[in-house]
Amino acid sequence: MENKVLIIVSGTASGKSTVIRELVKKHKFKEVKYFTTKPKRNELDSDYHFVSDEEFYEMLESGKFIEFRKYFVNVKTPEGKTRKALWKYATAKTLKVDNTLQVMQLPIDGALEVYKHLNEQAVLIYLDCDESIRRERALKRGDLEAEVDRRLKSDRKFVKMSEQNCHRIVPSDRKLEEVVQDILEGFEFFN
Repeated sequence: MENKVLIIVSGTASGKSTVIRELVKKHKFKEVKYFTTKPKRNELDSDYHFVSDEEFYEMLESGKFIEFRKYFVNVKTPEGKTRKALWKYATAKTLKVDNTLQVMQLPIDGALEVYKHLNEQAVLIYLDCDESIRRERALKRGDLEAEVDRRLKSDRKFVKMSEQNCHRIVPSDRKLEEVVQDILEGFEFFN
C-alpha cells in the first residue's frame, strides 16, 4: 500500500511549522513546500519555495499548480509605516504520492484541491487552537498586529469547513509531543 500525503490544516499561529519540523526531524517525514511570493521572515526561513511575482505568474500560466491563493496583507515599510501587499501561494502539480512519508501545510480550501488532485490519497488533520492563543503566538513571533487581526478574522470562515472536511481534529494548545503523537495516530489510522 502506498503512503498518503499528510496535510496539516489550521489557522495562523496554530503550530503548523513547529509540528512539521518535529515530524521531519524525529519521524522521517519529508516536507512538501509550496511556492510563495511573500518575502522571507528572516534568513533562516525555509517554510516555502520563495519566488518572484514574475516566476509565480510564469508557473501559473504554464499550468504548473494544483491550486493557488492570493491575499492582501498588512506589511511594514522600511520607514515603519503599514501598507498593503499582495502575496501569492501555490502547490506544484509535481506533488505525487510515493513510498516516502510526506507532510505539508495548507489552508482548507487549498488542502481540498490537493486532496482531489491526489485522488483522495491524503490525510487531512486540523490543528485546533483557541484564537486568543494564536493571536498571542503571532504577536510574540513579531507579526504586525493589524495583520494578525486580519488573518484571525479570515480564519474564522474556514473553521467549520476544516472541522467538517478533515479526517481528524487535533488540539494544538498542548505539549508538542502530545500533538505530534495524536497526528501520527490519526495518520496511521487513515493511511
